[in-house]
Amino acid sequence: MTVYVDDVRIRATVGRHDAVWSHLFADTQDELHAFAARLGLRRSWFQDPVKSGKPFKARPGSRASHNWHYDVTEGKRCQAVALGAVEVSWREAVAIIDARYSRAQTDADAAAEPGVNGGEDVTTFEAWREGRVSPRAITAALDIRQLYGPEVDRACGVEEPAVDQWEAGQLYPSWEQLQALARLTGFPVRFFTRGYVGEVSSGFVCRRSGRGRGCQQIEGPKGPREFPQEVVAATDGTSRHPLTLW
Repeated sequence: MTVYVDDVRIRATVGRHDAVWSHLFADTQDELHAFAARLGLRRSWFQDPVKSGKPFKARPGSRASHNWHYDVTEGKRCQAVALGAVEVSWREAVAIIDARYSRAQTDADAAAEPGVNGGEDVTTFEAWREGRVSPRAITAALDIRQLYGPEVDRACGVEEPAVDQWEAGQLYPSWEQLQALARLTGFPVRFFTRGYVGEVSSGFVCRRSGRGRGCQQIEGPKGPREFPQEVVAATDGTSRHPLTLW
């Protein structure tokens, strides 16, 4: 287990403190709280997006819910390093939190009821079958991973412009294609269902210097939230497909 401190160094005024702030986080919350106590940080300063809504409210199980941390001034940051905290860049910090979220999703998938559909739980397969995949979630996953171009189509086993049509709500992916998209992006298949769109509806971006310095909340991806029924019905295997109905 490891405690980390990033180098984001955002200038902000918190109470009477006008300082530059970084993030202290760890592999587990217990380890983080124990380390924070050694630094003299109050437990009430802990930033928990689920329980306290700081730095912004997050839904349990979402990617944002794993962004728990303490904000530390530059002086406390140096003390943390002296006590053994590992210095990481803000990009490395994002990767660590992404990995934490992925591990949690993997554990959840392992605990879910196994089906005959590539290991995904039955509930997720039924969500796809009922047409509950969200074009907006597809766009969000591709944007987060910065995946664009014909390589995405090939990785999903389709030809251009199929993925663009998915994002536009004009073509509904097959179950196998959705699984390929999940493998490509590293998100579980259930991430792409409408019930999970909330976790990609917002976020924040941090600028270390210059105009607009600091952390600002950003809006989520644009695009249709759901596929029209007639588009879903055109894909074999869905509950609305003519052969399935027959």
